[in-house]
Amino acid sequence: MRREWYVFWAVIFIGLTGCPTYEDEFSGRYRETPTAERITCFERRECGLLEVDFFRFGDFSQAIVREFDRGPRNTAANPFVELTRCYWTRTDRFREDSFNLAFERRTGGIRGITNDSEMSLEFIDSESTFDLELTEEEPRPDCATVGDYSMAVTYEGQLEAEHQIENPVFVMLWLGLERVDTPGGTVYTGTQGFSTFLRLPSTSVNASGTSLSGRVDLIQITPPDERFLSQSGDTSYAIGHFVIVDDTPGESGRFTWARSEEPIIATTIEAGAEGWDLSSAYSGKALLFVQGSLLELDPALQERIVNLEGYEYVDQNFFIVDVVADGRDIVEIKLPERRIPEWPRLRATGEFLDQTEINLPRLFPFNSL
Repeated sequence: MRREWYVFWAVIFIGLTGCPTYEDEFSGRYRETPTAERITCFERRECGLLEVDFFRFGDFSQAIVREFDRGPRNTAANPFVELTRCYWTRTDRFREDSFNLAFERRTGGIRGITNDSEMSLEFIDSESTFDLELTEEEPRPDCATVGDYSMAVTYEGQLEAEHQIENPVFVMLWLGLERVDTPGGTVYTGTQGFSTFLRLPSTSVNASGTSLSGRVDLIQITPPDERFLSQSGDTSYAIGHFVIVDDTPGESGRFTWARSEEPIIATTIEAGAEGWDLSSAYSGKALLFVQGSLLELDPALQERIVNLEGYEYVDQNFFIVDVVADGRDIVEIKLPERRIPEWPRLRATGEFLDQTEINLPRLFPFNSL
């Protein structure tokens, strides 16, 4: 909100003082006109399409860069529906028709040239150039970004099964539910994937290859992709599980997960008395991500959170929570009592060695009638 008032009053002040160099014709919302190559990149979820809110006041300028990733609402035919991320730039000089603006809270920046209703944009740390076109929409000074979440984990335990641990990888596994409206009614289909992974050191595995032990003191958890978010009330959320996957021996670098060949070998969820047959209750720690505030969730979902009333940290986006599940559904959530919670502990398990389907619990988007 302070940022919005800053831009608003900067423009008003310059207008009232009659600054002779003030020109407003370059201010506006500019939207990328993507090439076929950029559309292909977008469809493959390898990049997001760009939109820039540009503010010109006197001899100075400032901008917000917005990115829109491919998702259920953002399609190739209509990609600019739901914002994925945005970044403010710092204020700097505007030179006739060009600008060079550093980002405010991250490295890099943008440089560009405006020409009537068009903008040529380049990221300072990239050689790629993007063509944008002025829209009829007014620029908006709003950019509520969600940063990464820093946390730690420990892991331990013996596998009670004949399995040699070869190449353990910590994975932040997101399990979402996508709403699909069909002629016969509304159904929800499961989505799953990860936004963060970390290859664990070889010292994490004992000499016999049957147990895990170790600690990671700093993991940067990135916000979940849009395809793992579920709409609830005036915001959206995702539920994530802390797991360790045994990757193919010899694999290094970027992790890709072939679930039929690379099993989960540790989790923070404790199986029920009858194991993972989904017929009994089980519990453990999970990561709850909320795009906005907890108080913006649908009231029916808020009722699942047992200690929400009077909670101090409703706007912090990431919450390491205790969950209770019945079958595939999480039925109860308890928020951490402290802002810096107890870090999760993963325990080795052989329950998933022969499973090709992910049976960890999901959080259904309960809605009020």
